[in-house]
Amino acid sequence: MMGLVSSTLVKVRVASAGTGKTSSLVRRYLELIASGTPLRRIAGVTFTRKAADELRVRVGSAIVEVLQNGHHQGYEPEPGSRWAFEEAQRELPGAILSTIHSFMAHCLRLAAPLLHLDPDFVVLGEWEAKALFEEEWKTLCYLAQDPAHRFHGRNLEAWEEPLIYLFSRRSLAEVFEPAEGEANAEFLEVYRTVYAAYRVRLGTALLPLAELEQKALELVRHPEALKRVRERVRVLLVDEYQDVNPLQGAFFEALQKAGLAVEIVGDPKQSIYAFRNADVEVFRQALRRGDQLPPLRKTYRHSPVSYTHLRAHETG
Repeated sequence: MMGLVSSTLVKVRVASAGTGKTSSLVRRYLELIASGTPLRRIAGVTFTRKAADELRVRVGSAIVEVLQNGHHQGYEPEPGSRWAFEEAQRELPGAILSTIHSFMAHCLRLAAPLLHLDPDFVVLGEWEAKALFEEEWKTLCYLAQDPAHRFHGRNLEAWEEPLIYLFSRRSLAEVFEPAEGEANAEFLEVYRTVYAAYRVRLGTALLPLAELEQKALELVRHPEALKRVRERVRVLLVDEYQDVNPLQGAFFEALQKAGLAVEIVGDPKQSIYAFRNADVEVFRQALRRGDQLPPLRKTYRHSPVSYTHLRAHETG
């Protein structure tokens, strides 16, 4: 990766329920801004759109409070850093405060032609992806009625449910390998055939969430594409890390190894999105490999704010 390998470990902080994970991220934003890191070079990502919108509001409010009062919740930057907060206030509308998938999409758009993508690609919902996969599956079943087809004579219909289940779990690994046994190898051969047709169907302008993650991993392995991301982002702050899946975790790890400063916060005990392929083991591995910061214990929760203009919980 461009010959650059970060010698700095991912910084990991455990924040139990009630200790204010988002408040700790907001404070970290203020520290980075005061130290001279432009807001436009900081990416803050979290799991849901609602949480990302709230983070943007909170960061903006904290910047205004520092400018007006000189401090925010006990944090008081050096007086000479006021210019940095004024600049951050101007940059807030274009700052990267988003969901994980939106951040991945932003990175991909920076280098879309290098990755054989249409820069205006559309991100599809999982239900749309499933519908396309099912169409390709039904097409295969129809074509297999031809005696000359390589799958002719096989009981393909019996595999429909497990095929769709495996498709729904594709964020757990880049490549599926069969377990021992001829039946397992045959099943995976059928899955790969349907999935290959599905990928052709997507072309260069459609990216469901799991394929967005796979393309993001392709990006971090492409030196020129990765260079464009590094030119845009200097520090990456990730909230709710206990809810990332293995492909997302591999993406963040690759960015850190390429030179980005990556800081994550979460709590393994609060992992709730296993049904969306979240894997708490990704967070536990980060704890084992990273630079563990002191866990949050004191509550820094923000006073209640009305966010009626924000969208309900959803990823994307």
